[in-house]
Amino acid sequence: MSETRFNHLMLALLSVIAVFIPFRELISLYTFSFVKVIPDLCVLIALIAFLIYKKFWFKFDKVDIAFLAFLAFGFVTTVLFNHLEISRYILECRSIALYYILYFILKNIRISDEISQKVGRVLQYVVLIIVIFAIIEKVTYKELLFPEVWKNDIIYMNNYIRAYSFFYNPNSFAAFLIFAFIYIYQIFGNPWDKRNAPFTLLTFVGILISVSRSTIILLGVFLIGVAILKKYYMLKKQKKGLFTKNTLIIILLSFVCWGCIEGASKLYMEHISTNTYEGDITSIDRFNELVSNEIVENSSSDGRIYSIKTGLEVFDDHKIVGTGFGTYGSSASLMRGSPIYEEYDIREGFYSDNEYIVILVETGVIGSLIALAFIGTIIYDNKYDLFKILACVVFGGLGMFYNVLETQGLAFLFWMTLAMPNYVERKYWS
Repeated sequence: MSETRFNHLMLALLSVIAVFIPFRELISLYTFSFVKVIPDLCVLIALIAFLIYKKFWFKFDKVDIAFLAFLAFGFVTTVLFNHLEISRYILECRSIALYYILYFILKNIRISDEISQKVGRVLQYVVLIIVIFAIIEKVTYKELLFPEVWKNDIIYMNNYIRAYSFFYNPNSFAAFLIFAFIYIYQIFGNPWDKRNAPFTLLTFVGILISVSRSTIILLGVFLIGVAILKKYYMLKKQKKGLFTKNTLIIILLSFVCWGCIEGASKLYMEHISTNTYEGDITSIDRFNELVSNEIVENSSSDGRIYSIKTGLEVFDDHKIVGTGFGTYGSSASLMRGSPIYEEYDIREGFYSDNEYIVILVETGVIGSLIALAFIGTIIYDNKYDLFKILACVVFGGLGMFYNVLETQGLAFLFWMTLAMPNYVERKYWS
């Protein structure tokens, strides 16, 4: 296979994944659930094409070895120590390794600047569509275009006011947006210029109307980190300034747009909507929960604090090798159930929303040390690439609130960011 044909194939596959992931829940809702394996098929085709292109000659680096060691230990603890069915192990491997395989392919080939930028443009159009839909959803209180079955599944009113877009989950929506922004920053270097500014503005507005507090905080962390990095690179060139005028204008405009959307939503509910909604909860109320006792009480009974407390209880009984893959709050445990839930009085359908507690419970001390080594090798491998280190910090921070390795949109964009050359350093700041 020639380099040109291989690059064209990769462009097509990456574009299909970038377009499909945000709409996968909607497509599966109106077709069949099996359609969700389209990204798996794309990665499989990419892997086969890569092996043919490289004539089956490739090597593993230290990051790959650490990741394979983690998967190998997962097999040991799941099948050999805990005597669980191998299908449980396969399901979890698939969920956490799918986009790492794509990362392995991309870092072992030379994707042209043109292809990485074309994928970036595709991503910008996708964000345009999903955020506009989210704004319509938010303003009309999910009465226009939003699937009725999704609307009926929303139990808590404080989630009802959040934008889900096409993701069937506001947190997944926000996580996709923040790493779409990071990827675009990585590829084009300046998300504040005239061509990229509409994408940046919509991204910020989308994150705000998702009311994903963790993502909003980490977006702030990322922007502060970028300012620090920019100061570092500008000092090297004897330049001054941290933020451009466009940066401040876009940030300010995003809050103005958010306020207008909130106002329009309230007017719709009071004067147009035919439904009756209990209470008068707003996005501001959700932020106010951060300084109230209510969030601690709710999270302790059936939330992230509960997930950590219960996880530590399970870990205390399985310290060394853990309970095995697919046994605690992962996608595999959602599909297969868990043999430990009855013993610890954990409800079926429990999801941890914390990557670290899943690793600790399912693989114990040994698996956690291997995972820590894996993280260490990624940091070391990118030690001269400060932008990618910052991306890792954001991804790691999100790991406290999401199962980041198996959140498809987030994992896809994170591994894409790590695999691509850093044009921010090469073209914008250097």
